[in-house]
Amino acid sequence: MKKLAHLGAFAALALSANAVAAVDFSKPNCTPDSCKVRITVSGAGCGGGIAVSPDPITVARGKPVTIEWNVTAPWTFAGKGIVINIPNGEFDAAPTVSKEKSQAKIGNKAANKGSYKYDIVLANDAAKTTCTLDPTILNY
Repeated sequence: MKKLAHLGAFAALALSANAVAAVDFSKPNCTPDSCKVRITVSGAGCGGGIAVSPDPITVARGKPVTIEWNVTAPWTFAGKGIVINIPNGEFDAAPTVSKEKSQAKIGNKAANKGSYKYDIVLANDAAKTTCTLDPTILNY
């Protein structure tokens, strides 16, 4: 059983490394002029049906941005909607979620290089379902 746990951890690290290796750092996908993230949920719902674009979010160091996430009905943001797991002072204390709960925004100071995992927490009230996805923000 321990071998399977170690294999799973190794696979997760390998996938993260591959995702970062595929990033084009010559042009960030999130700039002070535009930093919009689209969240889609397919018919599969929570079971692998959540997708985020772009992922990872890339931000050039020294160029602060406000990241804006958008999701479409029947899905909405649950609670805070966006939770930066270990913010290290780089992000606003809490996101601003729209009244309709379809949009969430948070400031990224982009003062330091770093990789930040964050949780997207969605709800579908009609289906009484809550889903979470943990993509990445890269400040470089």
